[in-house]
Amino acid sequence: MSRTKVRGTVIIDNPAFGGIGAIQVPVGTTIERDAGFGMDGVAPSTVFSKGMLRYNSTDDQFEGYDGAQWAQIAGGGGGGSTAMAVQKFNGNGSTVTFNLVPTNPTVPLASASTLMVDINGLMQDEGTGKAFTINLVSSPQTLTFSEAPVTGDVITIRHLGEISNSVSTVNSSAFGSGFGGTIDTVNDKILMLDASANTVYSINIGTIAGDPVPAQSGQNGKFLTTDGTGLSWVTVTHPTELPAQTSQTGKFLTTDGTNVSWATVDALPSQSGQAGEFLTTDGTNASWAVVDALPSQSGQAGEFLQTDGTNATWEALDVSPNEGSYVIVTTTHSAVLGTRLLCDTTSAAFTVTLPTTGLVAGEAISITDGVGNCATNNVTVNGGTNNIISTAGTSGTTLLIDDDGAVVTLIWSGTAWRAIV
Repeated sequence: MSRTKVRGTVIIDNPAFGGIGAIQVPVGTTIERDAGFGMDGVAPSTVFSKGMLRYNSTDDQFEGYDGAQWAQIAGGGGGGSTAMAVQKFNGNGSTVTFNLVPTNPTVPLASASTLMVDINGLMQDEGTGKAFTINLVSSPQTLTFSEAPVTGDVITIRHLGEISNSVSTVNSSAFGSGFGGTIDTVNDKILMLDASANTVYSINIGTIAGDPVPAQSGQNGKFLTTDGTGLSWVTVTHPTELPAQTSQTGKFLTTDGTNVSWATVDALPSQSGQAGEFLTTDGTNASWAVVDALPSQSGQAGEFLQTDGTNATWEALDVSPNEGSYVIVTTTHSAVLGTRLLCDTTSAAFTVTLPTTGLVAGEAISITDGVGNCATNNVTVNGGTNNIISTAGTSGTTLLIDDDGAVVTLIWSGTAWRAIV
């Protein structure tokens, strides 16, 4: 049988404590522990010994020293424990509802999936119509059996651990003096909770936010661009950028193929007071000029346009042949008052048509068989709407010249043509 020995302040050789109470271990904060206070809370000590045990009131956890560092001991009562909480109840044949105390009392259960429930070692199913249901909204949260466990049944509820799905405000001091610096989208990460799976992921900041917009301070008038990897602000220098518009009123934008610039519009000269004029240019400047138009044609029937080098006028056609001159005709012809026609019917017969307008009494037209061939190829004289009266007294709108060498003079009488052969 071993004996308990006391050597100085050290109890050795398996001490045993009786009774049904509890042993009080030292209690203190993390600061008090790290300041080097001894286990009695009085004598300072700078050396921790492997196997030391205390209750950390800051973390609300039992902790022990392993020779290198202090670490939590499973079974602590605090919120930071990762140990499995176990509740046990005894059935009495009537009680069906039992209060739940989760691993971390400050964090309510998120779902029934974090519980393992058995009666006498036999696992129970959760859900409507099954062994039990969970009320997550009541305070405290409760477990209710569909039937009361009988007297003698041992009910065991194991809490597998909870993850809070709420986020509290975090003070930057919690992250040390470096918190709040420049975000590193390559290396900086954030934690993301998948509440449906009770899983925490570490995700790169750049994966969520993408490339952040670079600082805008001092970048007035610049535009955002990318080289395919990063974003940056650059000065607008593309040729399509508009040049300054100051003092360029009324000008238009032009390009020489490389640069754009403002140029004066080669516009029309003022149109005020230029009615009826036309636009002309001397090769350099445009201007309005008076149209050198035709003189009035009213009452100028049968006349021709003539100019003296400055002004244009209508003039009567002088069709009177000079003495001894003829107009040679070899095909169908429209005769003019005062002309003498020398007809050549060598090739074929043809018709000479007399005028019907502008006739003046006493004016004449002379027709001569110039080659002596009218007996073979006749010349037909057509008076149009006017009659031709022959020397024999016959009258009609046509006259046939069928004698070789014939000479016929037609004189307008005012009402008809008189033919003298």
